[in-house]
Amino acid sequence: MSTRAYLTSTPSFSKFLWWSGGLICIHAFALALVQNQAVIVTASNAAQLVACGLALFACVDARRRAGAFGRSFWTLCGLSYLLWIAAQSVWTYKEFRYGVEATGHYSFTDVMFFFAFAPFAMLLLADPAQEGEKINWERTLDVMQVGIVILSAYLYFFYVPSRWETEEQTMLRMVNQVFFARNLVIIGALGLRTALSTSRRERSLFLTATLAMVVYTAVTRLSNYARIAWDARTGSWFDLGWTVPFALSAVIIASWRETDEPENIATSRPSDRIKRLLVLHGTPMLLPGLVLVLGASIAAEQVAVASLAILASFLCYSLRLAVMQHRQSKATEELARAEERFRTVFSSNPQPSWVYDHQTLDFLEVNQAAVRQYGYSREEFLGMKVTAIRPPDEAERFLARQRTWEPYAGEWRHQAKDGRIFTVNVLAQPLELAGRQCKLVIAEDITEKHRVEAHLRHAQKMEAVGTLAGGIAHDFNTALTIITGYAQAAIERARGNEALREEIQQIDSAAQRAAALVRQLLTFSSQQMVQPQRIDLQAVIAGVEKMLRPLLGEKVELVISSPMRLGKIHADPRQIEQILVNLALNAKDALGTDPPPGSRLSFLTENIELMPELAQGLKLAPGPYVLLTVSDTGCGIDKAIQHRIFEPFFTTKPGGGFGLGLSSVYGMVQQCGGAITVESEPGQGATFKIYLPLAEEESGPHRQEGRAVATSGKQTILVAEDDAGLRELATRVLSRAGYQVYTAGRHDEAEEICRQHGSEIDLLVTDVVMPEVSGKELADRLTSRFPRLRVLFMSGYTDEVVVKQGVREGSVNFIPKPFTPSALTQKVREVLAVSAGVE
Repeated sequence: MSTRAYLTSTPSFSKFLWWSGGLICIHAFALALVQNQAVIVTASNAAQLVACGLALFACVDARRRAGAFGRSFWTLCGLSYLLWIAAQSVWTYKEFRYGVEATGHYSFTDVMFFFAFAPFAMLLLADPAQEGEKINWERTLDVMQVGIVILSAYLYFFYVPSRWETEEQTMLRMVNQVFFARNLVIIGALGLRTALSTSRRERSLFLTATLAMVVYTAVTRLSNYARIAWDARTGSWFDLGWTVPFALSAVIIASWRETDEPENIATSRPSDRIKRLLVLHGTPMLLPGLVLVLGASIAAEQVAVASLAILASFLCYSLRLAVMQHRQSKATEELARAEERFRTVFSSNPQPSWVYDHQTLDFLEVNQAAVRQYGYSREEFLGMKVTAIRPPDEAERFLARQRTWEPYAGEWRHQAKDGRIFTVNVLAQPLELAGRQCKLVIAEDITEKHRVEAHLRHAQKMEAVGTLAGGIAHDFNTALTIITGYAQAAIERARGNEALREEIQQIDSAAQRAAALVRQLLTFSSQQMVQPQRIDLQAVIAGVEKMLRPLLGEKVELVISSPMRLGKIHADPRQIEQILVNLALNAKDALGTDPPPGSRLSFLTENIELMPELAQGLKLAPGPYVLLTVSDTGCGIDKAIQHRIFEPFFTTKPGGGFGLGLSSVYGMVQQCGGAITVESEPGQGATFKIYLPLAEEESGPHRQEGRAVATSGKQTILVAEDDAGLRELATRVLSRAGYQVYTAGRHDEAEEICRQHGSEIDLLVTDVVMPEVSGKELADRLTSRFPRLRVLFMSGYTDEVVVKQGVREGSVNFIPKPFTPSALTQKVREVLAVSAGVE
């Protein structure tokens, strides 16, 4: 900012500039135009009083705009101008009363003028750090010390010379020299204090006072010289020598403004500490020495007064030292308490924290949370640089950030002692510590947060996949039902033509694979329909074996061992398949991309009786169970993490994974009413044991095992299906089985058929989801009119959609799509057989 911009930026500058300029012009006009000597003398004295009053008013205005230290500063300056006004008023009164000037000898007014600027000397002892205290004992002792100096100066400069000097001109020259020497001392002291200031605010205050004092000294020196050299009296042009400096001082003071920079009182730079030491101790230490010199000079005339002044001066200085020592002791104790509080807060912070040197990047202090997080001891930390906890690819980015000493926050990748890399959210705050630019850092490990967020995004993707899968599953399953239905019908008709039969079987196999793919897609997105039934675990393993062998590769031996007669379990076969596949995939990951010779995956099934002690630990009921043991010869699982392997999203894969394989196994085993355990040692492979309760034996009319349900009959069936292809297939299959079949593509067609032939119809086969009216609503309408009508629901939709339509599996007859012709006829016969109460 330029000087002109600095001056005009203060609101009072223009006002005082006009006032001061106007006053100088008025005084000059009066000296030029007025001829009456008495009027000129009075006008000159009045102009000088007004000019000093402007300077006093400027100090008051500056005090109003200043901070705490500035208010004390401008109060002392204003007090100097007020004392000068008092001395000038006495001078003016004597001239008006006696008609003579008080010059040519030592008078009381000379003493008042000399000591008018004593408050300026008090500025040298001002300390910004002590502003705002209720009782400032150091300032009080400094005032007493200045008073002693003033007394000594009066005796030396005025009292003693008046005892032996009688020549008027000589005495006048001595007075002027004394005043000039006083001004030079004050200017030098103020300039030195300006240079020793440790903040812009403090420096601007002392610089402004120094400039005002320089202007006053320069102009009054010329005026006093003229009075002696040309015997000038009051009423001459040299009277401007007092009006001009005070008017200019008012303008200079009005140009001062408070700086925006906060005062740096507790600075820790070495140069600033030296400056502060000189300010606080250098100036007060000079005053007793000055009193000693003055006292020695006046001892011949006033030995008692001189001795008393010297004793009092050194006593004040001693008391000042005691006060400062007491203050220093209190400050040291408070600093120790503050440091202890900081250490307590710093050490107990649950987040890793440290302080490091901004220039050298050395660790200066760390807390226990950082020691735990990074794995280094405190001693190791204090011998390291902060770049040591960062991966090499992060170093350049970090060093670029270090170019500025500013606070910052952001995400960084850090590296622990064991090489583990994790993501942290860093908050760094600059601070000064023992004269060094440092930074306080708090680091929050957000690796888990990022992992959870990633899994949440994955779950959202899976939800989207599930929604898509659920939407297309019905249409796919309907189409696959038609393909498999006609393929199997064609296979029956192609008997005797083995080449054609094999080609059609390929079509049927492809359709079956497509149906399995749809089921896997639904399983992957957790949208599959669960259909628990009484199944043979050995048969399920045998069916999955063909898929597992190419999955594991040639280097891994697949071993399957089962007893001759394994008990049946009650579960969804597709869920059991998924359990087997997930455990096989987990074993494949444990064996690595290049399995060593002798790698093996084993499936062992057996019948067991679960004793109460073991059952209690597994939270199962005692009794008969089928035990499935899956063992591999992979890398094994560390004991420290075995309790977490079934947690959703937990993974130990080097590149990261979904962490859903074992957790879904755990969930499906729970749905089957069983339990799963793991036994493993690092390098010794892993063994998973799955306990599945035996299914109860079926009896009575529901018993299906050991007999074939008849697949032909003479009953009448109504097929309600909106897909024409599937409707036609169902009609053909059921007609060939001997049933009479009516078909309807809409609910109103089905209702119309029932109105005409309702008494003849034994079974309604309807799709769950129909246009306008759902299959469940259609069934409710028809069964309310024909109570003997049985209902068989079919659907290719997911569980969630089926349930929303009001069809709950287990409480109704249901067949999922895709289904084969034989499965349809068997299910129809089961429903009709139960209705008739026959086997």
